Amino acid sequence: MAEGPTSMLDKLVGWCFTILLGSMALYGAVLLIQCIWPWLVVGLAVVGAVILGGWVVMRWRRW
Repeated sequence: MAEGPTSMLDKLVGWCFTILLGSMALYGAVLLIQCIWPWLVVGLAVVGAVILGGWVVMRWRRW
């Protein structure tokens, strides 16, 4: 069944709920990043050290 045209108030309420849900999702994402931030930094440091070590060994073996 096709619905009739929606009122301006219905559109406003819809937009308000959309903004509310978006802000809740953003808040949850920020909390998640705050919780895993130290482990993320340590993991990136380890990966960077392994890549740098591999690059140094490859350069050293060529000479």
